[in-house]
Amino acid sequence: MKILRLLFGQRNAPTTSAVVSHAEHRQPLDQYVAGRIQEARSATNVEDLQVLARDYSGYVREAAIARCVELSLPELFALVAERLNDWVPQVRRLARQALVTMLPFVPSCQVLSALPAILLLHSSGRDEYSSWLNEFETALIAAIPVKEFITNAKGKNIKTARACVHLLKKHNLLETIELFKLIVGRNDDIVRSGGPH
Repeated sequence: MKILRLLFGQRNAPTTSAVVSHAEHRQPLDQYVAGRIQEARSATNVEDLQVLARDYSGYVREAAIARCVELSLPELFALVAERLNDWVPQVRRLARQALVTMLPFVPSCQVLSALPAILLLHSSGRDEYSSWLNEFETALIAAIPVKEFITNAKGKNIKTARACVHLLKKHNLLETIELFKLIVGRNDDIVRSGGPH
């Protein structure tokens, strides 16, 4: 028994000073996070919210997304879309709700430019997104005229074009022959390869 005690020492409960020391190290961190949350809640410009929505703390990112919804500035739509696959479940949920809430206030060109990032969730993600994606796509189709999907499917931005072709095809927004003509009319193979990526 003495040998074991000699080799491994005697285990003692942490002293009060050790507990206090841990709390002292934690307190400035908590104050920092609380300050950043307050910054997020009162932010008024896109640049500040971009920084806050990418903060290491999930609480700060969550507060930043909530503020994006309050402001509903079109420039913030893509920023909220970035958080759809956040590593914190509460942030992911809030980002999904936020995009649907912001949709009516964002010009279609900005919604469609964020579409490739949103549709990436079809292939990978930290959650099972198919149900939400179907709801979002339905809301999107109700909010944006089909002709805008067609125009963007013919446009120069390949990722947006591919995302628009994906929606036109998936939701049967064009007759098969018209969709075929649109796809063949492009001089690149990127859109013809299919899929939302």
